[in-house]
Amino acid sequence: MRREFSFSGCGPLLAVLMLFQTLSVVYSAPGMAAESDQVGVVNTAVLDVFGRNGHKRVNSGDSVFYEEEVRTGAASALEIDLLDESVLSIGENASLVLDSMVYQVNRGVVEGTFTLVSGMIHFNSAGVPMEFVINTPVASIGIRGTAFDVLADDSNTEVVVQSGTVDVTSPAGTQAVGAGQAYSIDAAGNTTLDNTPSTELTEAKTVMLATLAGEDVQQQQQTAATTEGETEAAVQQATTENPDVALEDLLALELTSGLVLIQTLPDLAPNHVACVIELARAGAYAGETFDFVRPGYAAETGQQTILRSDADISPLVAEVSDTTFERGTVGMSHPEGEPDNAIGAFFITLGDAPDLNQAYTVWGRVVYGIENLDVLAPGRPPATPDAIQRMLPVVDILGE
Repeated sequence: MRREFSFSGCGPLLAVLMLFQTLSVVYSAPGMAAESDQVGVVNTAVLDVFGRNGHKRVNSGDSVFYEEEVRTGAASALEIDLLDESVLSIGENASLVLDSMVYQVNRGVVEGTFTLVSGMIHFNSAGVPMEFVINTPVASIGIRGTAFDVLADDSNTEVVVQSGTVDVTSPAGTQAVGAGQAYSIDAAGNTTLDNTPSTELTEAKTVMLATLAGEDVQQQQQTAATTEGETEAAVQQATTENPDVALEDLLALELTSGLVLIQTLPDLAPNHVACVIELARAGAYAGETFDFVRPGYAAETGQQTILRSDADISPLVAEVSDTTFERGTVGMSHPEGEPDNAIGAFFITLGDAPDLNQAYTVWGRVVYGIENLDVLAPGRPPATPDAIQRMLPVVDILGE
């Protein structure tokens, strides 16, 4: 669509939203909090969030300090704006300690550690080189300037990287995990390296983002469960009505309004399809909102994921075809006049849109659930935009 924003490209993966980084260098005596110990300020605290050894209730606007334990309860979440304007997002039932974080000004590098005892976090470095470690009960994660998610408990740690690389060290050895990969290690030393996040991590991230956005998490979870149950029947209907649709070409787009199935078109736009699938499998679209919706014309999403990334990646070159934009066509967004500078953000036409023909890359078409897009909140942006619950290849869902 014709939007005035810039996109990065898609070689290595891009991160799903929100940033975490460390700053400040001065410490006070043990047990004393000073202004110089401040890590940042709480932007959002939803329901039961505690700090200062996990017992003092935390509210929006409160400061967060080094050596502080932070804890969240059920259906709760926390977002911290750090001193360098980065953000740390923490999901429900999480516990972590901000052990030691120092920005070595003379070397231009962040050093230190923090301990994630349990729960879900999203982390995205803000560009400063890092020599930083996140400790979990079963592994240590060495950060080298990356964007990734971590889900941890006493028995397992899972890391999903959206950009850059992390090194996960455990009794099983050290594993480098790169963009688009998901790595898990359990207390017995069993490891798995894949390109698809676990259902547990995907759901935890979705709930975290929904909670921070102020959505009804219980309703969101029920909707997600409903769409899981609908997927197989929807695929059966879609493939019956469209015999040319192959199962491996289907993407499931789960919304609060219902399930949408997109047939990807790798014959038309192989690079765009590959990029979207890579991003979807990394969880990059979970929580993304539809920030431009014009009924009868188009609905667009995905731009915030791109804009929040610092990934040094190449843009996608246009793969324009003669395929026309009819109702249900899926195209890739790009800045106006820059067809070779697109990635991630996409739009779905809600009616015929001949003005878009040959101007944007067509990479898919809706084969099920177009009516669930018709009810998206309209606006640019809408007053209360609708969000993507989850977006994954159908083969990944049916194989879970």
